[in-house]
Amino acid sequence: MATKLKTIEDVLEAAGGNGRFQVIFVLLLTLPRFPIMWTMLEMSFANFVPQWCCVPEANTHDPHDFCYSKNSNSSMFSKTCQNSTSLCVQKLFATGINSVANEWELVCERKWMLPLTTSVQMGGVLAGAFLAGLLVDLIGRKKTFYMSIVLCGVCNIIAGFSVNWEMFTVFRFFIGLAIGGFLTVLNPYLMEFLTPSVRALPGLIPASQLGPALMALTAWRMPDWQWVHWIGGVITIPTALGYFFIPESMRWLAVKGRVGEAEEVVQQIAKWNRKPPPVGSLEVFKTIAAMEETTRTQTYTYIHLYKGWNLLKKSFILQLLWCILSMSAYGVSFSTAALKFNLYVNIFVMNVISIPFAAVLSCILHKWGRKKPAIVLLCISAACGFGNLISFSTVTDTYTRDIIINALSMLFRGTQTTAWSCIGIITNETYPTVMRGLASGAANVAARIGGVIAPFALNLA
Repeated sequence: MATKLKTIEDVLEAAGGNGRFQVIFVLLLTLPRFPIMWTMLEMSFANFVPQWCCVPEANTHDPHDFCYSKNSNSSMFSKTCQNSTSLCVQKLFATGINSVANEWELVCERKWMLPLTTSVQMGGVLAGAFLAGLLVDLIGRKKTFYMSIVLCGVCNIIAGFSVNWEMFTVFRFFIGLAIGGFLTVLNPYLMEFLTPSVRALPGLIPASQLGPALMALTAWRMPDWQWVHWIGGVITIPTALGYFFIPESMRWLAVKGRVGEAEEVVQQIAKWNRKPPPVGSLEVFKTIAAMEETTRTQTYTYIHLYKGWNLLKKSFILQLLWCILSMSAYGVSFSTAALKFNLYVNIFVMNVISIPFAAVLSCILHKWGRKKPAIVLLCISAACGFGNLISFSTVTDTYTRDIIINALSMLFRGTQTTAWSCIGIITNETYPTVMRGLASGAANVAARIGGVIAPFALNLA
């Protein structure tokens, strides 16, 4: 006699568990992370300030001759906003890189515009996280998810055509809005089609690391902020084609009373997994719809995340971790240009270094759980941060100090990113199903607050 189905997890197991449908589903939902994270970290290259030279009012020579003769003992221009007592009438930038900084001369009295652009983008991510938390209940996971992808791709392309800093900053805000929506929906959407035993695995797929790494390689071959934006937009839009293959959340359909459509999704899953349609799934959806009808007056809001000492403590700690991890992650990523040696190598290594950590994590998650790996990784990243401070103040040899700081920064980024993955898994598993979307939204909002602070914190450092 077949076991009676009681929950959506039971329905998923009866429809094939973690079969071919789940593999395709995870791939199609994870693939957009690649260009989305490319886009998120474009500013680590676009904000780079090339070497430049101040051409004073009194100069009577060709600006190029003046700058190169003034720096005859170095291949670098000196970044000085004033030449002796004369103000700059022209700022001549070294050739080879076309970033936002030299496109609109965002140095000296205009240097505040660089961190502001990044903070505006991260403010967009914050707004997107909040907006997506509302849209997923109104129009569903699927539409919110793919609208975010299309918006990101289109705004990326348009941003590449910006004629001034103001236009560029506005479109970086909308890019951030799209990224915030995407990141907020992604994890809950994935969780609703996977059984508990494998829910931790999609977060370990290194799409978020490979996207920025490829961006660094592209910028190395085409060191122009416009091309980086255009290519980022072009590779983002095709990932929205998954809309035609991926179904809407069964839980959302059932909650909205669309039990017939939810049943069609189950049949699609069973078909792709080469299993017979589960018997009794329709009753599960009707039960969910009935429960929603009877509890409609008890709508869950963000306030419910803080009701009771236990939930208050968990929510506060988790959201504080998301905020700190975001501030440190994006702080390090956006300050890559300040590290010594090669800019492109730094960006590339800064992102791929977390891949081996994630591989090790995937092997120990089931044995060690979530907390122990997270604590170990956070301790290592904290030690790297303190190590950088000590090296900066105690190591006198410049070359040695630069090597130590670069190495510790890379190790910090790798362990910190992997720890964040653990915290993300813990967040998804801590709350009951009815509050999981709200918890994800609140955690993402906390993370985006950290992301908004990071660029200006760097500017003050």
